[in-house]
Amino acid sequence: MRVTKMPAPACLIVALAVFALIRPAASEPLQIYAPLLAYWDFDAGFGGTWPDVSGNGFDAAPRRTADGAIVRTSGLFGDALVFSGDHILEVAAPAMFDGVTELTFSAWVLPTDLSGHREIFRKEDGDRRVLFSFQDNGTVLALGLYVDGYFECDAPIEPEWVLDGAWHHCAATYDGRVARVYLNGREIGALERPGTLETGGPAPGVIASLNGRECFQGAMDELRIYREALSPETIRALFENGAARNTPHAPPSSAGEPTLDKTPLAHWAFNEAGPYPSVHDITGDRALTAVAGRCLPRQKGVYGSALALRGEHAIRLDGFGVAELEGIAFSAWVRPTDLSGFRE
Repeated sequence: MRVTKMPAPACLIVALAVFALIRPAASEPLQIYAPLLAYWDFDAGFGGTWPDVSGNGFDAAPRRTADGAIVRTSGLFGDALVFSGDHILEVAAPAMFDGVTELTFSAWVLPTDLSGHREIFRKEDGDRRVLFSFQDNGTVLALGLYVDGYFECDAPIEPEWVLDGAWHHCAATYDGRVARVYLNGREIGALERPGTLETGGPAPGVIASLNGRECFQGAMDELRIYREALSPETIRALFENGAARNTPHAPPSSAGEPTLDKTPLAHWAFNEAGPYPSVHDITGDRALTAVAGRCLPRQKGVYGSALALRGEHAIRLDGFGVAELEGIAFSAWVRPTDLSGFRE
């Protein structure tokens, strides 16, 4: 058998081209050389709609959703969405899974509540439903599909693994034979189910809820659906791409805030790089870290980022101040939108 060698320079060019397809700069989301079904990066919206940046037209739009239930904020890569209360973010394309024989879900999530069931994505067509969700009070991460009957690959987890105030990468694949579920780049569940994947029905796809029930609570970024089953190595690469940026406990970076010749008792700048549910005192006193029960959206502020507060919220300190003070001064930049009653 005769083997023809490729000239060395061409070999180098091809190798670099393939590398670039799957290894961008760490500041950019990893791009996989695999066919996308849909991809919502949540970086930009138009008219209240979040576009499917795969180019396949599966744009997502809120329906019968209260104001403030879906808010855009800074994410792990670019922007992300923060979900709270009841919401419906609908993909009005009943045939979106037609002809699909393999499948991968990939998403970065920062959950704040896993009671009951919390959906990452669901298309509810009876037994032919497609779902990827947290279930049973955060003790299961499940992929549900119809292959010779409906089944779920239920991967056991501990709620505290993902309720630590950090981003987590969730993925699930089906390759025509085996369903697999991954958390933070590691396979945590698998179920053999050979056969033909079947989907179909009039139901829309819904991001982060079951048509307004089982609503995801927290932040979500980089939700992708692929038309093929990604390899374990690729799933691991997706996780590693975002892991270095996942710094919920890092002190916020300086954004040019003015300094005085007096050391403040506390200084919260709100410049954490994401919708983390904690805010750090930038003087470095860990005892003055304040924590909320849900994600805190950040938006552009006077200096760096600012908190964008809506509805009900509580950002609590375990303790504050000293026993006695000769005097005290408060300083804050605020942009209120409602001053009815009392506003603290």
